Amino acid sequence: MLLKNKTTDDAEGNEAFEIQEYHGVTRDQLNQAWLDLIQVKKPRTGIEVVETVQDDQSERRFIFRNLRNDEVSPHPWRMNDIEEGSIRQYAARMHLADQAINEENIRWWGNIGYMRPMRRQVDLIFRDEEGVDHIYYAARRDELIGEWHDLMAEYDDVVE
Repeated sequence: MLLKNKTTDDAEGNEAFEIQEYHGVTRDQLNQAWLDLIQVKKPRTGIEVVETVQDDQSERRFIFRNLRNDEVSPHPWRMNDIEEGSIRQYAARMHLADQAINEENIRWWGNIGYMRPMRRQVDLIFRDEEGVDHIYYAARRDELIGEWHDLMAEYDDVVE
């Protein structure tokens, strides 16, 4: 687990941060103050693949969460039933590609990060207190707030 802490101000008065790594720390070993640092709100837009299941014909199906309204799809979607060019189709394709995440392709800021930045949207990742990665596909840049906005600003990738 990586945590980014504000330590002091540097000589020019800018905030100075220190990265601390905690290896082998389980959720049970964290108190509420640490959990409050780790847990972040989901972005307000985008889509998350919350689960993939195999049907009777061994075809993979996808269950999505719409981050705009936090609704989870009531039934698993087959890839063939997803509208061509839709955000769901993009999320399903990228979810398959992200089964083995390459850490070097992620810009991390503590336990949140981003990958595949695009002009108007970005794919975000959140590593929760259990160490599980949640990827939020196609989050709209102009609607990022809080830690997500700060993440983009940290890498000079400021949301307009």
